[in-house]
Order: sequence, then C-alpha cells, then structure tokens
Amino acid sequence: MNFSGKKVLVIGMARSGVAAAQVLSKKGALVTASDIKTPDLMQDTIEQLMRSKIEVWAGSYPEIKKESFDLVVVSPGVPLDIEPVQRAYNLDLPVIGEVELAYLLKKPQLEMYGITGTNGKTTTTALLKEILVRDGQKSASGGNIGTPLTFLVDSMDEGVIAVEVSSFQLETVKEFKPHICSILNITPDHLDRHKTMEAYIQAKTKIFVNQDADDFTILNYEDEVLRSCSALTKAKTIFFSTDRVLDEGVFVKDGFISARINNKTIDICNVSEVSLRGKHNLENILCATAMALAANVKPENIASVLKTFKGVRHRMEEVLIHNGVTYINDSKATNPESAIKALESFDQPIILIAGGRNKG
Repeated sequence: MNFSGKKVLVIGMARSGVAAAQVLSKKGALVTASDIKTPDLMQDTIEQLMRSKIEVWAGSYPEIKKESFDLVVVSPGVPLDIEPVQRAYNLDLPVIGEVELAYLLKKPQLEMYGITGTNGKTTTTALLKEILVRDGQKSASGGNIGTPLTFLVDSMDEGVIAVEVSSFQLETVKEFKPHICSILNITPDHLDRHKTMEAYIQAKTKIFVNQDADDFTILNYEDEVLRSCSALTKAKTIFFSTDRVLDEGVFVKDGFISARINNKTIDICNVSEVSLRGKHNLENILCATAMALAANVKPENIASVLKTFKGVRHRMEEVLIHNGVTYINDSKATNPESAIKALESFDQPIILIAGGRNKG
C-alpha cells in the first residue's frame, strides 16, 4: 500500500507507536504523533520523532476532522474507547493498529506466522523463530515482543517473521492474514479492557478470521474454548495435546513428542531431552512443533532446537543458586493461570514472592 502524501495520526507514542510513525514518515506520509503524556515525561521520544519531521502533540490530541486525516493508527496500549479514537470512528476514518499497518507494508515474499493466547506467547514465538533459523530459513521475531513489527517489515524483503500478537493488537486488525497462526490457550485476562470473556475471545480469534484453505490454524485440543473455535476458521486445523494421542495433530506418546499428519507418524524427540520444564512449556513446545511442521521444517531441526532452547528472560528464568536455594524469575506471569502453571512445574518446596494489580 502506498502511504506517500497520506495524512496519518498515530495515537500513543510508546515503542510500537514510535515505530509506526517513523516508518510511515519514511514512506512519505504526513505524520502527526500524539500522546496523553505531558512533554516532560517523554522528551527523548519527542526529539526522536521531530528529527524524523513528525508533528508531535504531547499532553493532548489534535482536533480530529474528516479532512484532517486519511488514517488513524492506534498503539496497542491505547484503549479504543477514548474520545479521539471514538471521534475517528464516528467520522468513518480508518482506524488500525501497528500489526495491521505492518501487514499492509510488508513485501509479498515476506510471510508472517502469528502466535497468540493468554499465556506462553513469548516463549512459543522465540522457540519457533529459533527452529526456523535452524532449518535455514531467514527468520525474525517481533510484534508484542522485541522489535516492533513495522521496523521488521521495513527491513526485510523476504523470509518469515514469527509474530507475537496480543489481544490488544488483534482488536484493530482488518486484513492481517498470517499463513500459519496459533492460539495456545484462552483463560480470563485483561477483562479490565475487554470487559467480558466473550469480547476477549472474539479479539483472540481475529488472528485467523482472514485465513483461507491454503493456511494453517494451530489450536490446543485441551482448551475447551479453542476446540469450539475450530469451527470458525477456514484454514486447515492442526490440534496439539499434552494429555492424549490425537488421530491428527501433535501429541506425546510413550514419552515422545510425536505428530500424525496426513496419516504419517513422526517422532520428534523424547520429552526427557527437552530443556524447558513444566507442562505449560510442553504446550508451548507442541504448539511450536505443529507450526514448524506446517512450515515444512525438517523434524531433526525441530528436535535439535527443542533439546537446546533455554527459554526467554523473565519466564521461568533461573537467575541464581545460593546456599542450595534456586531463585527463579517468572515475573512475566501476570495472571493467576500462568503463575499456577509455573508453580506446578516444581517438586521442591517453594517460597512465592508475588504482587501485581487486578486486571479484571
């Protein structure tokens, strides 16, 4: 899509908003960036954007008129019910997020594989990216983690991006169509934003709404919500399960991570050989394995990464062993389900240090 000369308002100047504004400006768009934070709280960001010839509003928003803007890009942390966003909707201005923008900007030879779910997204995304790299595919990861997606699509002409996608990011997708996508699980979270579980589920399932019969949707068979959601996708569905052997899908049988796809059984590796601990990480492993098989990755390359992948920071991260006590940083476990699964992965006595806020 050609954005040259288009008048674009970016609402929210956090990491993804800044990326969207800078890439759009580079593409010739006339960009205005705004944030409710006052200038004294974001001076470095303001200077960074102004160097890119971007008009900046800090502490307020510009007046939104039909003739003022051709497009509004909303950062994922910005609620859609705030006045400027609602004003844009009422004027029938297109309102999208950074993930949708990145999809519109990407070159045809660049694929996106999307990963969402309440828990496990980051680990699965990082794991899938490492598997693709081991298989010799040009690959990167981004989205809700690491490098903003718009920066990645601006720097890559071909290959695959493993994209972690949150429910906030999925709220504003319209054409986003990953060739392979997965939903790891759905449990209550972010209800302070989505208000109801129905709305939260609807946001999550938007990851596959544009897929067709040539695409793949990977779902957790042990999640009752996702089993019922499988009827909603037009893509080929591949289930994974930690608890049973499936007629088709990825599962554990006799201690082995195995797959049965198109009536062919493949043994990947023994569960005892994988480096990540806990049943919740086994779900992540099975999901990444299913996505990799859908991408025609060689089983031996999947196995090689599963045996060596150590995980990501702040997620079951071993940070210290002192006087026989192991200290684990799992600070990204920001909902009860995630924390419970982490605790259940240990046999030893545990002292839990926990805190946080109510997300509904």
